[in-house]
Amino acid sequence: MAPIASIVMPCYGHWQLTERCLASLDDVLGPTLGNEIELVLVDNGSTDETPERLEAWRERATVVSLMPNRHFAGGCNAGGFAATGDVLIFLNNDTVARPGVFEALAEEASDPTVGVAGIRLLYPDGTIQHGGFGWIRSHSGVTTAHLFHHEAGDIPEASATYDLRAVTGACFATPRELFVRLGGFDERYHEGWEDVDYCLRARELGLRVVYRGDLAILHDEGKTTGRDYRGDGNERIFVARHGEHRDDDDLFRATFGGSAQSLLSAPGGTAADGSPVRIVGRLLGFSGDATEARMVLNLAEAMQLVPAARALGTGIPSPLLTPESEQVVAAQQRWTGHFALEVLVHGRGPLPEGAFDAVHLASRDGLDAATLPTVWAGSRALAEELTAEGVEAEVLYPPLPEIERGTGGGGILAVLPAHDLELCARIVAALDDADADVTFLQTVASPHLARLVGGLPLLPPCVDELSFAALAGGYDVLVSLDSADPFERRPLVAGLAGATPVFARGGAAEELLGSGLAVTGPDDLRTAVARALAEPTEDDAREAVLAACGAPAAAQRLAELFARKILRRASRLVAEDAQAAAARIAA
Repeated sequence: MAPIASIVMPCYGHWQLTERCLASLDDVLGPTLGNEIELVLVDNGSTDETPERLEAWRERATVVSLMPNRHFAGGCNAGGFAATGDVLIFLNNDTVARPGVFEALAEEASDPTVGVAGIRLLYPDGTIQHGGFGWIRSHSGVTTAHLFHHEAGDIPEASATYDLRAVTGACFATPRELFVRLGGFDERYHEGWEDVDYCLRARELGLRVVYRGDLAILHDEGKTTGRDYRGDGNERIFVARHGEHRDDDDLFRATFGGSAQSLLSAPGGTAADGSPVRIVGRLLGFSGDATEARMVLNLAEAMQLVPAARALGTGIPSPLLTPESEQVVAAQQRWTGHFALEVLVHGRGPLPEGAFDAVHLASRDGLDAATLPTVWAGSRALAEELTAEGVEAEVLYPPLPEIERGTGGGGILAVLPAHDLELCARIVAALDDADADVTFLQTVASPHLARLVGGLPLLPPCVDELSFAALAGGYDVLVSLDSADPFERRPLVAGLAGATPVFARGGAAEELLGSGLAVTGPDDLRTAVARALAEPTEDDAREAVLAACGAPAAAQRLAELFARKILRRASRLVAEDAQAAAARIAA
C-alpha cells in the first residue's frame, strides 16, 4: 500500500540544519516516518558532508543524489517524482517540526477541492515568518509580501484557516496526482517564485490554496537557499505567465474585513514641540485589542492632544480605510515630544519590548506583576488584583463610540473565533437547539467554519466597530466568548446597540452589565442564551455602560490619567534638576 504522504526535503549543504530537521521529524513522527509517511531526501549537489551523512538514512528514506545543483525547483521535482505518497509535502531543511502538523497537512491536501495547503511558519524568536502570501498595494505599485510578517506568532488572525492565492513552498502539501499533472515546479525560476507560480497554476484548474494557521513549525528563513521573491529574472518569468501583479484587496476584504493597502507609516521622530503623548499598540490589527488601541488614540485625538502613535506589526493586511484608520495613519507620522508619555494598549500576554509609562491591560495572564509599569486596567477587578500585588493600577474601561439602539428581532448572533476551532465547535453545538434563529459571525472567513455550521447563516468578518454595532442591533442576543477580544468590546457595543450579550465571566462586561449572563464557557452557554432571550438587558445596564464607557465619561477619565502621569513626571524632573544643581554647587 502506498504511503499516505511523502515528505520531500531538498538539501544543499548546511548539514547541521538538515540534521536538526531530521531529528525533529523523527521525534514527532516516530515509527510513522519511513512507513505511513515516506521520507524523500534530495542532495542537491552539496559540497559538505551532506552526501555521506544522508547515506545513514537509506533504511528509512529514499535518497536522491543530484549533480550539479538543480536549485530549489529542480531539487523538489527530483524528489517529488521519486515519491510514492498520495500527498507530497515539500519541506525546507532549515525547519523544525512540531507534533501533528504533517498528518493534518496531508489530510487537508487530500480534500478534492484543495490544490495546495500551507501553514504558519515562525522565526526562532517566535514571530511570524509566513502567515500566507499576498499582493499588497503601496505608493510604488503592487508588491508581494508574507502576511503578518514579524508579528507575534500567536496573533489570532494568523492562527486561523483561510483561502489565499498562494503560500510559501518552505512547507506546503499538494496531491501527487496534481504535481504530476502540472509537471512539478517550473525550473526556469532560480530560488524564488516557483512555489507561487505552482499555486496559481493549481488555482487555474479551479483548485483552492489553503493556509492552515492552526498548524505551525519553526523556519530559519533563507538559511540554506537565499530564496528571493523580488529577483528581476524570476519576476519577469512570473509576469510573462500570469500577467502584471494585481492586489488582493477583494480577497482580504472577504477574508479579514481588511485591505491590501498597508496603513503603516514611518514615525516622525522626536522634537521639543512634538506630541505630549504617544499611543503604542496593534493599531493595524483586526482583533479586539487592536480596536481598543485605535479607540484610545481617537479619544486622545478628540481631546485635542494631537497624539503620536507607534503601530506594532506590519499592517499587512490592514483594516479597511475609514476615518478612524486615517487618524491612525496621521498619528504615526507625528513627531513625539522629548518628555511625551508612552502608553501601550495591550490586551493580554507578554509585553513587547520598550519602556512604557503606562500600559492599558485587559488581563494580567502571562505577566509578572513585578515587571509592570503603571496599569490602566480594563476592569475594576483587574485593577484591584494588581493593586493588591503592589502595582500602581487604576481603572480605564473600554472607550466606546456613539451607538444607536437597534430594533432587534433577528434572534441570536454568535461570534465564531476562527483561531479557536474547538471553541467554535462547542458554541455551534450549544446553540443547536436554541429557541430562536441563529446566525454566526466569523472573525476570519474560514472554510472550516463554513463546514462546521452546515447550512446556517454565516456572515463575513466585520472589523469596523460602528458597522458591527449596526449589525448587532438587529439581533436579540449576542454570544461572544472570543479570547481575542480581551477588553470585551463586542459585548459592550452589543449591549448599547440593543442586543442582550452573553459573554465570558470575569471582565468589564460582567462588571457593567451584571453577572446574570456571564458564563464560564460553552458548557453553560445554552442556559445563558435561554435566559437572555427571556430577560433582555435592562435600560439601567445600558446606562451603566454609557456612564463608564461612553465618549464623555471615557474622555474625562483619560484626561485624569494623563494629567496625573504628566504632573508626576514634571515633579520628578524638577526634583532631579534640583539634585543636579545641588551637586554642582557642592562640587
